Order: sequence, then structure tokens, then C-alpha cells
Amino acid sequence: MRLVMTLLIRNEIDIIADWLTYHLAQGVDFIIVTDNGSTDGTLDVVARFVPTGRVCLLIEEDQDYRQYAWVTRMAGLARDLFKADWIINSDADEFWHAEGGSLKAVLETAAADVLMVRRRNMIPPEDGRPFLADGTLAVLEPVADRSRSKLIRTVSAKAVCRGPGFVAIGQGNHAATYDRPVSRADEPRLTIYHYPVRSYAQFEAKVIQGGAAYARNTEFDSGVGGHWRRWYATWQAGGLRAEYDAIVLSPKERGTALAEGILGYDDAIARLFRARGDGVPAAEADRMADLIALDGPLPADFDAAGYLRLHPDLAALFSAPWQGCLHYLEHGRREGRIYPSNRTRSEEKGAQAGRIVLAIDGLDGSGKSAVARHVAAALGATVLDPFAGRIGALMVHLARLGQYDRADAVAHDAVALSLAEAPPGPVVLDRHWFTASQLLSSAYRAGWEPRPFSVMTWADRPTTLARLTARGVPDAEAQMTDDRIDTYRRLAAELGLPLLDTTHTTPEEAAAWVLARMAEGASA
Repeated sequence: MRLVMTLLIRNEIDIIADWLTYHLAQGVDFIIVTDNGSTDGTLDVVARFVPTGRVCLLIEEDQDYRQYAWVTRMAGLARDLFKADWIINSDADEFWHAEGGSLKAVLETAAADVLMVRRRNMIPPEDGRPFLADGTLAVLEPVADRSRSKLIRTVSAKAVCRGPGFVAIGQGNHAATYDRPVSRADEPRLTIYHYPVRSYAQFEAKVIQGGAAYARNTEFDSGVGGHWRRWYATWQAGGLRAEYDAIVLSPKERGTALAEGILGYDDAIARLFRARGDGVPAAEADRMADLIALDGPLPADFDAAGYLRLHPDLAALFSAPWQGCLHYLEHGRREGRIYPSNRTRSEEKGAQAGRIVLAIDGLDGSGKSAVARHVAAALGATVLDPFAGRIGALMVHLARLGQYDRADAVAHDAVALSLAEAPPGPVVLDRHWFTASQLLSSAYRAGWEPRPFSVMTWADRPTTLARLTARGVPDAEAQMTDDRIDTYRRLAAELGLPLLDTTHTTPEEAAAWVLARMAEGASA
């Protein structure tokens, strides 16, 4: 089943990001948005959701508020382009909620073609607190008395429409027409939490834009949009603040309405938005569980907060770590987005040690590469040379510049990359921690703990020079001085490393010696 929502907006900066995030997490497959001249940044916020592949943005420049025509156009796209089974046409102040499940779960079991869904007006908090997280005062039993605040009076239900056969939506999204006879029914399992008045600034801006739009419209009878026209006239006369105070109710009036049972408390939406500060809202947690079951868990080292900071488009939309987790599961993994690892250097080395069965080090010409190949063949392992080619040259270059931290970081990253690109299974490293720390300073050795089983290969100077000359290495005699060769033998003793003298041994004999030492270490 495919569920598509349509949304007509203008200047909804205080609510639009929350509206989109909420409904995308409620099982909505796609949202078609038409912006009608926003000037407060709303358009920019919606545009940031478009790359997710689940939001389509249209621009409507006419200013005569032919809402039914623009929504019908979006609903037609939902029907024809997105093949929607169900279409919900919404306003930005309406949060559609299915208690105990998702919108899709309810619609999948609905029998009628058009479902009428009740709206529940929400009263804004008195002290300016967040209206979504702290707005729990709700109109539970609306009244018909027109002398009472419009917020507590009866409001019309909204229509949810099946896609096939849909023709048009009525003004205000209260009714729909089809190319065939259809059945209609109330849907008590759904509730629209309605936040039409959220602050005086928001209310005033809405009255100005809505009233002016109706005033420009020559198609509608003057009775259409009557409350907008009346409020607009009140604003023009300078009395809108008093009208606002009457609409949102004084503390005394709220108390009276509570006593009458007109008002009550409903935190169905509030508890979801409160949870954003220190936990995952229930609906989003369910969505993440579904995605994990489908595509696998988050990477073990995923840094959610770092992921949001790394991508400016996400940082502009989200702040809670759970939002970073949900985005990566839902979009980031498919988009190939990178993330910073929260794994410590020690944890990284510990994880690597589980794959590295041997790290073999030594000077060029000491026989280490031949020994590494033979040991790997005996163990069914892969030989990796992480510092080969330009990587090693870059490490030397940085060290010569005195940029030791950068050189050390390159070394660690080179090992991590070589392991990531290697086939599954054990590996033998031809150079590892000793090469990196010897190039820099012994102070950097601690960063390579825990170290894998390591062996130092060594050969006397004549043997070393003969091997290098056979390879065609220029200036071998100048590079391999007696002191340099002897230094490696001394360091092996200082560090407690097994020293393999390959001067008079074959690679096969040397490999057998290493395998014996590894076996001794495993049994110790």
C-alpha cells in the first residue's frame, strides 16, 4: 500500500520541519508540498528535505488562495504519478495520528473509500513554552455555542481519500468527489491534532496573509473563509490582539472549560516531541527497528551526533542523535553518506588485532616480505602491505616536516583501509606498528596497543646488501650502514620482539620458525 500526503503552505517556519519529520516517521511514503509565496524561510526548510527522495516541492505564485484547485492538483499527482492507494490532504498545523500504530496500519484495514477524520484543537501553552512538546491542553468536547472561543467550538472533519477514481477535493479538504459512487465513513482510529493558533505573532501573520488572499479572490462567495475575512477586518481596525486573547482563553476561562469537560489533557503528540530531548519517540523507534530488520543494524562505530555535524543539510534540520540514527538507516546508508567513527584508537586496534595473525617488520633486504608470504600461505591468510607506494612516501614527507601527528594518523588510516579492502579472513601485515613508530618516535608506540603477534626479521649487512643489489636498489651501501642494521637488532631486544635472523635460512625455514613461535604464543 502506498500512502501519499499533500501539503499547502505559506510562512510556516515555526512548524514545518517538525511536521515533515513527524509524518515521514508515521509511515507516509511521499509528501507533495506546494509553497504559496513563503517569505520566512519555510521554502528553504522544505527544500532541504527534497534530497531524501520522499518530498516533492512545487511553487504556486498566484495569491488568490484557490486552495481547492492547488490541492486537487497535488492529489492528482499523488494518484497518477505516485500511484497512491490513499491520499491525505493536510495543512501544516495538522498532525495526523493513529493511536497505537501507524497511519498505514489503519488505512490498510479501512473499508470505505472516503474516511472522515475528526480534528482536535489544541490550546497553546500560556507562557510561550513549545506548543508541540508542552501543548497538552486539548478540546475534548467542542461546543456549538458561537459566543464561545472559536478554538473550543465544533470543527469540521477532514477527508482521507482513496487514490483510484479521485477527481477533486473541496475547499478546506473537507470533502472529495470521484468518477464513481463511493462509500464514506467516520474513522475513529485516526485523530488530527490541530494547532491553528500557536502564538500571537503566528496568529497575526496568518490573519494578514489569509484575509488578504480571500479579499483578492473573486471566485468565492463572501461567505467562504468567513472567519479569516472577519479577523482581517479586525486587524485592519487595530483590535486583533484582544481577539487573540479571547480565542486562546484566559486562565479563568480555561479553568471553567476544564470544569465543564470541554477541555482536558491529551499528550499523544506532546510525548513524542518531549522524547526528542533524551530518547527516541515510540513511532521513530518502531521505524528504526523495521529498517534494521530489513537492511541490518547501524555500524558498530556510528557516531550519530557527529553524522549530523558532518552534513550541513542534516544539521540544519535535526539536532537529536536519534534523528541522525534514523536518517542514516532510512537514507544515509543508501545514499552512501559517510559518518565519523566513535571508536577510540584503542578499540580500533583491538578490533584489528582479531584479524591480524602476524605483523612482521624489519629493514628492506631482511627477508620479511618472503617470510610474510610463506606464513600467510600456511595459514590461508592474506598479506597486506599498508605502507607501500605513495602512503609510505607521504609518511616520510610529513615526518621530515615535523608533522608527526599527521604522519601517525596516515599510518593508522592506511592500516584501517588495507583491512577494510582485504578479503574476509586472517591477514599477515608486511610492516605495521614498528615501522610507523620507528619513523616518528617511540612516544607514538602506545597508540598501536594492543599489538598483534609481531616478529622482527634481520640479516647481516653483506646479506642485506646482496639482496637489495639483486633487486636493483640504487645506493644500497649508502642506505644500509652497519649502525642502521645493528639498530634493528638492538631494538628487537629492547622491545622483547622475537628476532628472526634470515642470514643463513631459506624463506621456508624462516616461515616454519615463525609458525613455531606463534604456536608457542597461542599455547602460553
